Amino acid sequence: MIFYFSLQTSVGLTKKRQVFCNMNRRQNCEGMNRASISKPQLLCLLLLEGILFFSAEGTSKHHVPRLKLSYKDLLLSNSCIPFLGSAEGLDFQTLLLDEERGHLLLGAKDHIFLLSLVDLNKNGKKIFWPAAKEKVDLCKLAGKDAHTECANFIRVLQPYNKTHVYACGTGAFHPVCGYIDLGTHKEVI
Repeated sequence: MIFYFSLQTSVGLTKKRQVFCNMNRRQNCEGMNRASISKPQLLCLLLLEGILFFSAEGTSKHHVPRLKLSYKDLLLSNSCIPFLGSAEGLDFQTLLLDEERGHLLLGAKDHIFLLSLVDLNKNGKKIFWPAAKEKVDLCKLAGKDAHTECANFIRVLQPYNKTHVYACGTGAFHPVCGYIDLGTHKEVI
């Protein structure tokens, strides 16, 4: 049986070294003394080699999506409802799907949107959460762009419990966090 071991040289190059071994007679192993490899280690080595062989075989195949649709196809199939949002360029960053209450929360620039999963554009709620004016002024003094950097970009929307969501924003480079009370029942928004 032939084993290959990778050895790291002082230059950083990896060299493969062949070790010949008779499984029945350990003392006849060339390039390896009796204490260098035990049966459990050998079993692990063979198992690892098999895993690597089969996983390498799977990576050669190209991953092909089951279904390919263009944006136009989605609109024509009536299975896509674009969110119109606001004309302010809100820079959406984070999403939280609340299937239990039928809501989608969107974190954006200075806003958190609470949207209905039935129709994203119908009766959505909007929470305005800007950075404090003092923090925006400090941000501007630091040389940051007032429109693209000195705002409260919502980065974290995390379920806290059955009624609340934990939300965090950049706060014009002074991070802020808070809790949003979503209520206990599925409300129609």
